[in-house]
Amino acid sequence: MLMIFSALGLHFAQIIFPSLMTRIIRAVGNDTMLGAKDPETDTPLLILRARRASANLQESLPIFLTIGVLAVIGGAEMETAIQPVATLWLGLRVVYLLLYLANTGITRTIIWVLSVICLFNMAKQLM
Repeated sequence: MLMIFSALGLHFAQIIFPSLMTRIIRAVGNDTMLGAKDPETDTPLLILRARRASANLQESLPIFLTIGVLAVIGGAEMETAIQPVATLWLGLRVVYLLLYLANTGITRTIIWVLSVICLFNMAKQLM
């Protein structure tokens, strides 16, 4: 259950991260932050990368959460069985975010593949 909440926390953090970075580096003024969400121009690359990383997490998070909920429903034994792999998935997703922001191509891809393998491993343990 803790891994489900941790994954949701990561998801929430990645959703708000681009907005926070915009504020921090003052890429746009308060009028833009509080005004209409018109298409942005001159958006820093870091913010664009953070948005793409967030979109990527949104693709795999429903799978992770589904497996997590099924494990919780399956009982403490099943939940305990997937806990190590779920923790690894969460760690890999955090590393993936950092590598995405740093724009490391192949390393980021390897981390992504490992996170997908974790999802398959978790699903396999439910069977």
